[in-house]
Amino acid sequence: MRQIRPIIRAPSAGLAVYVRNYWWVGPAAEARSGTMQADGDVGLELAVHRVESVAGPPRLATGVLCWDGPCTQARSVVLEPGRGLLGVRFFPGGFYRLFGMAVRSSLSRALECTPLELADAVSQSRFAGLGEHEETARATFEALLVPRTSKVEALHESVEDALAAIEDTEGKVTLERIVLESGLSRRHFERLFRTQIGLTPGRYLRLQRLNAARSRLKAGAPSLAGVARECGFFDQSHLNREFRRSLGDSPRRYRNRDRSD
Repeated sequence: MRQIRPIIRAPSAGLAVYVRNYWWVGPAAEARSGTMQADGDVGLELAVHRVESVAGPPRLATGVLCWDGPCTQARSVVLEPGRGLLGVRFFPGGFYRLFGMAVRSSLSRALECTPLELADAVSQSRFAGLGEHEETARATFEALLVPRTSKVEALHESVEDALAAIEDTEGKVTLERIVLESGLSRRHFERLFRTQIGLTPGRYLRLQRLNAARSRLKAGAPSLAGVARECGFFDQSHLNREFRRSLGDSPRRYRNRDRSD
């Protein structure tokens, strides 16, 4: 079975501080498989299905728009023949800032339209295969998101400060320090963070440490024990466990595969 290889594109300049990327996998004749890795991002995903027509060109039928993540562990994905996906991934807090609503809210309410209406907009567009007309797939989400930039919500100050501290330390700052500096109770802070980011702060911290390890491995770091130590893991075994759970692979294979691609 072939591997899923999504096409990834950047958003327009006006959305670049909110949206990490758009991605899609065009419908194909054969089944494909892949692994959805935990990265801490929140996204939206729309399924499409290529339908062959005797009377005319192929068309796309659409499925339900749904939340895409944030997943906390790796999961397998299988696309049946003729099935494709398109989606958008937001930077931490990006969805909340654009929509002013808790992550995992009702999509109909958040998008001010029904998921079916968005699905119809895709199916009625001028393409029959996502891989053939990439900009149409990208424009689908741009049309939804660009109008939101005129009424952006601010993150709570404590959440914004926490994100900055986590980024500056690559996730090695402690949760206790973040809560202390927020001036809020731990329960209140964790509820705010999860509402606006989509994950508990503890889980988000662990994923950022893991992302720092991934960056070092992609750069060819020779010592796995050294990567574990630099990125705040107890030891190499701890790094191995987190890698397997969140990325579905071992650090060694991840590093070697990246070199061979």
